[in-house]
Amino acid sequence: MKVYPNPANEQVTITTEQKNNYNIVITDVIGKVVFKSTLINKLEIQVKDWQAGFYYVQVISENGYKEVQKLIIE
Repeated sequence: MKVYPNPANEQVTITTEQKNNYNIVITDVIGKVVFKSTLINKLEIQVKDWQAGFYYVQVISENGYKEVQKLIIE
C-alpha cells in the first residue's frame, strides 16, 4: 500500500499493487473512525477539512490481511 502525499493538506491518494477489493478505515489517534470506504487499486480522499494531526490508515483485504500506515495532515 502507498499513501501519498504524506504529510498532506488537500488530498490523499491510496494505492495498492493488486487489484483486489479492500476495505479502507482511517482513524484518529484515539481510534475514532474518520473515514471508511472500499478500494480497488486506487482511492483519492479529500482531507482539506480534516483537523491537523496524526491518523492511521488501515487497508484490510477480503482474506483478513491488514496493513496500517501513519498519515499526517497539516
